[in-house]
Amino acid sequence: MRRHQPFRPPGEPSLVLAELARLWDQATVHRPGQVTQKELAEASGVPLTTVNGWATGKAAPPP
Repeated sequence: MRRHQPFRPPGEPSLVLAELARLWDQATVHRPGQVTQKELAEASGVPLTTVNGWATGKAAPPP
């Protein structure tokens, strides 16, 4: 079974999720184990609960 990758829901991702996935990957390379969804939310101006929903695949940004 594949481990869930943040910001990568099944199917074709939106442009927003694709960019968040790219930023998440870039941040985790430079700071492994230290990047938080809270930091990403603050940097992007998106509420933490929204970022968490996107990261876990429970929600998706509007097209």
